[in-house]
Amino acid sequence: MAIALTSFDPIFRNHFGGGIDKLLDDILGDISYSVPTRTRPKGPATNVEETETGYEISVAAPGLKKADFKITLEKETLSVSYEKKAENTNILSQDSFNYSWKAPKGTIGSDISAKYVAGILTVSVGKPAEEQATVETIQVK
Repeated sequence: MAIALTSFDPIFRNHFGGGIDKLLDDILGDISYSVPTRTRPKGPATNVEETETGYEISVAAPGLKKADFKITLEKETLSVSYEKKAENTNILSQDSFNYSWKAPKGTIGSDISAKYVAGILTVSVGKPAEEQATVETIQVK
């Protein structure tokens, strides 16, 4: 029989008299079970917002410098990364991270700009002309 580590919940155990564990063992047999937990992905929080003319990508990365970031566009993949250096002892600085997003087809380097203000890195990606929504009015004759 498999052994599963579970946290102790006195209310749950007292209410059901511990019988729920036996019931699950009888039903599942040697299959171990666990309650899924929500974990936060490693790295800083990010946000992607679509605008009329492009996309705004925000990365919360306090304690870093502009020169610490590496932003690359390879084919249609935009990557934002930071490699933690041993000499960086700032308590607010992040661990190393690397995020990637699929850029709109036809995006070139000149369509991308970045700024780092108050601990937030903002990367702006312009939509190529063919992706921008255009509205044309058609006259009825």
